[in-house]
Amino acid sequence: MSTSSPTLRIRPYRRFLTSAFHRRFVHASALALLVCWDDAFWLGSKTSYFWSWFPISLTGVRAVLIFVSCLAVFILRVATLQLGRRTTTSPFNTFRRSLFSLSTLQILFWYVFSAWWFSEVYIWSSRKSENLGWIIKGDMSTPDRLNERPIYLRSVFLMLALCQTAIHVCSDYSSVHIPVSALTKTPEPDSRTHKLPPISMRVQNAMPRITRRCAAVCALVALFGPIVYALFLRQTFWSWHLRFAKLIYSLPRSDARPTGYPPGKPKFMLRSFGVGLLLMLTWETTSFFFSTFLAQEPLKKDQPLSTGSKDPNGTLITGLKAKRNVVKTFAFWELVILAQKNPERRKVIFADIGREGGPAWNQMLSAALNVVQGINSRIEAVTTKPRPKDEAPNPETMEIDSLPCIAPPIKERPIFASSPPPQTRTEEIESYIDWGAKRIGQSKHPYEPPISKWKGLLKYVTPAGIPPENLNLRALFRWFSSLLQKSPVGWFFLTTFSRKVSTTILGFPYSNAAVIIDAIEATTRMLVASLSEDIYGKVISGVPTTVRTFTATVNAIESFVQDHVKEEAGPDEDIEEVEIVLARLKAGLAELLSAFQLYLTDQGLSAVEHRAAQNACAKGRLLPEREERRKEQNRQAAEIEKARQRERELELEAEAEAQQKGDDRRRVDDKKDGGAEKGKDRAVKKDKDKAKQNAERRPQKRLEPQDPARKKLFQNTVPKSTGRSREMEMVR
Repeated sequence: MSTSSPTLRIRPYRRFLTSAFHRRFVHASALALLVCWDDAFWLGSKTSYFWSWFPISLTGVRAVLIFVSCLAVFILRVATLQLGRRTTTSPFNTFRRSLFSLSTLQILFWYVFSAWWFSEVYIWSSRKSENLGWIIKGDMSTPDRLNERPIYLRSVFLMLALCQTAIHVCSDYSSVHIPVSALTKTPEPDSRTHKLPPISMRVQNAMPRITRRCAAVCALVALFGPIVYALFLRQTFWSWHLRFAKLIYSLPRSDARPTGYPPGKPKFMLRSFGVGLLLMLTWETTSFFFSTFLAQEPLKKDQPLSTGSKDPNGTLITGLKAKRNVVKTFAFWELVILAQKNPERRKVIFADIGREGGPAWNQMLSAALNVVQGINSRIEAVTTKPRPKDEAPNPETMEIDSLPCIAPPIKERPIFASSPPPQTRTEEIESYIDWGAKRIGQSKHPYEPPISKWKGLLKYVTPAGIPPENLNLRALFRWFSSLLQKSPVGWFFLTTFSRKVSTTILGFPYSNAAVIIDAIEATTRMLVASLSEDIYGKVISGVPTTVRTFTATVNAIESFVQDHVKEEAGPDEDIEEVEIVLARLKAGLAELLSAFQLYLTDQGLSAVEHRAAQNACAKGRLLPEREERRKEQNRQAAEIEKARQRERELELEAEAEAQQKGDDRRRVDDKKDGGAEKGKDRAVKKDKDKAKQNAERRPQKRLEPQDPARKKLFQNTVPKSTGRSREMEMVR
């Protein structure tokens, strides 16, 4: 039996998780440093190819300086870290919560600092030909003047920082989403609740999307940057730079205001686009590396994080009971891994029954059921209607508390008798107020507020649907909200079906889907495994409580969707994570009923509760009508695809048939052309043979020697009649 010593201090789970985060941060920083090295190569001089990329040179120094911009992104990601998708009731609610929040101000500050630092590193490493110095040197006839090119470049980086802040807040880069896997119809060897692809594959899939987005933002800033700079930023930035420049340089008073047009030549705009693209890619890749490496399984050398503790069970319990969502999420993720793949550790948990606060498994089960019961609490808070203000309270159950005395007691003297003269200053004030009130009340024309004279006109200005007696500020606000939601911009203020369901069931302001699914899966796997691994038989006592909790949660989710928000469901709205949670609950409940069906009655589960659990785990969808519509759409899409496939096959067959006919026609033509060619070849060959025969009959010239003596001898030896007789034969 494994027990924890009373004197042994349990090391919190967050310590082990922080160590794991440090290792992952190092890996993400290494990749970010490679990106900075690439930036340093493109920003540096290309006079020497070797020194332009060699790390132990100015390129390496430039890369380290650029890495400070990446550190700023890492700092803001750690400061604003959240897990899960953002769940709000409407886009306007998201905008209202994010506009002036502390996290948004932090994001803006760190992006502005990162952009400023990157701009200074670029200006420092630029060549003299780029003319990015603080001043433009004058000559003997002209004074020095403030250079506007670096001023415009810094303003471009500020605009990029503002754009990246908006993208960060709107895309919710601060939250790390851990995907949840749906329950498969057939058992698979990979039963993980969070199936994550390899990091290399995720990087390859994300880089084209990141590059396109960064290029689009930089192109917009490069095109509209000169306009924004000239209208809003030019004078302010010029005055700031002038103050700093006067501390070092001697500038004339004529530099108090910028003159001429801002730098907007195409070549300079193209350079600002290229440098801005490098900065945007640095930000996006750094944030992506952080999210990718952080959302990994809580393992160290293929072992759970709590394995390194002297008291692994106690460390894991502290993580399951943690208040921070990040620590709790990874603790339940580790519990699922133990429940699915680590039988030795499961036995140790079941055998740890002498722990302070109860057996280890009972504490883990209580933490898991609290997560599941949180769904019931949120649904009950939304569906329970508050008591109206005008409803009379029950006098039998109402407790009356005496209020403090704030007025003098009622006088018992006769009311028609004259009042005695006041003796003190307080009595004088009371008598004056009493006299004024009596005068107004006893007047034939008592005081009426001016608004009462216009009550008759309210029926002409009251909006339709609001009676004049119910006209108040709250009614006007509801009327205006309904008109706004029906307008073309109403989507920004509209609360959709998927948002309402996700906010209620999965949590607010961030979704707890990963924690809920891990709690359900870990509870189911551990309870089923206890049938063969629990040597003390203590675990089975928690099965009835688990069955009741799962049953109540399934009924609450289905009742909430069917009775409260079903009419608001749109045809294209998706509640995939909610359906995954419901499917996991039903599958876990069915598995518990099947595994413990012989012991549930002895453990205190009544027949009514057993029947309710069986009804709850029946297979079904939250929105069966939409599921049928989705099936019909899928069937129609399959038929359309099948018809298109058939058309393509017919087109291919027609093309093949036409090609076959063309080949046959070509073959026939080749045969015809082949016969004609053969006839031509025979005629040509016949002509060649005839010419050859004629050449053989023709007399051949004898080669006469060049030497004069031999030539004379040759002419004397050759008879002259021979040549003449042959010529006569040819003529004949």
